[in-house]
Amino acid sequence: MAIKAIFLDFYGTLVHEDDEIIPIVCEHIRSSPKKICEIKDIGDFWWKTFFAAFRKSYGDTFQTQRNLGISSLSETIRNYNSSCVAEDIIQIQFDHWQRPKIFEDTRPFIQSLHGLTTLILSNNDTKDIDKAISRSATKI
Repeated sequence: MAIKAIFLDFYGTLVHEDDEIIPIVCEHIRSSPKKICEIKDIGDFWWKTFFAAFRKSYGDTFQTQRNLGISSLSETIRNYNSSCVAEDIIQIQFDHWQRPKIFEDTRPFIQSLHGLTTLILSNNDTKDIDKAISRSATKI
């Protein structure tokens, strides 16, 4: 059976995830809480809150990844009694989504797929993917 097409996830496969960004956002919360906490604890709480909202986000209850990020981060900020504003501190993550670093082996891999239908998928917002791909396309 011949391969007709290949599906690739964008973040984590072709470009870096936002793993380096999350601790930076969490540090803002940690530096201004009314209770002592660790960055890892904040990140874990944010992820669990985000993932719970993400799982419920479909059909009539669909929300964009950006909205889920803001609402879950707002809940995290409230949980840690921080004075941060989610929309302000999450911007670094949004910027990353539009300007992710490309993995070293992405270009040779994409070139090796010449002639094969290649589809890039992501659960991230279309606007962010479009900007990231347009900025990355010159590097690929």
